[in-house]
Amino acid sequence: NLLPLIIVIFIASSALAFYHVGVERHIFEATYACTNKLQPVTNIEELRKQLEDNPRPSCADPEFSFLSISFAGWNLLLSVFMGFISIMGMRKCKKNYQEVSQKINL
Repeated sequence: NLLPLIIVIFIASSALAFYHVGVERHIFEATYACTNKLQPVTNIEELRKQLEDNPRPSCADPEFSFLSISFAGWNLLLSVFMGFISIMGMRKCKKNYQEVSQKINL
């Protein structure tokens, strides 16, 4: 059954989204992982110039929001919701399995 794995994935997604929302809201400190996309380079001087000209974006500043909620916020809401739905689905499957097992044993 894949439902337990799906639940773990949604819990992990929720945790990561929670952290990202916390960084955006200045609850947590951002990591050094926020990077800019660089163009292909052929030598070290081009790379150095690109790194100097392209400062790292701040993870604390969302690029876009929809209905005043950043994409990290939407990710958090949807991951929690889908995790909840998955847990409810697993409980329903378990209940149905137990009912069928009891009927077979009769």
